Amino acid sequence: MSERNVPGDSQTEFDELQKKLVPLWKSIERFNQDPQTIVVVPSMSIDAIGSGAVMQAYEERFLFLLLLLRQPRARLIYVTSQTILPSIIDYYLDLLPGVIPSHARQRLFLLSPMDGSVRPL
Repeated sequence: MSERNVPGDSQTEFDELQKKLVPLWKSIERFNQDPQTIVVVPSMSIDAIGSGAVMQAYEERFLFLLLLLRQPRARLIYVTSQTILPSIIDYYLDLLPGVIPSHARQRLFLLSPMDGSVRPL
């Protein structure tokens, strides 16, 4: 990871938090029967990001996480600034091996505040 421009103790806190993410990711990527809720908030702070379409494209980069719904007891909450087209969601759900897309959709919760501003979520 690159160095962050964070003063003093904040950098240390960031580094400690980041270390916790590695085992957390390993636990959610394993196929298991444990109930779990995964929350995806692809929020970013980018100067002069451009149009809402560019912002939405950045947010949709994390849709690969929908593949975690292959775990039968996983629920996924995906938050974006604007609504994602249903056909895009259907595309990802159709990629789930051995999972009926409608079953995965029941465990997927899409939330959008409909805020096209450049402020981070």
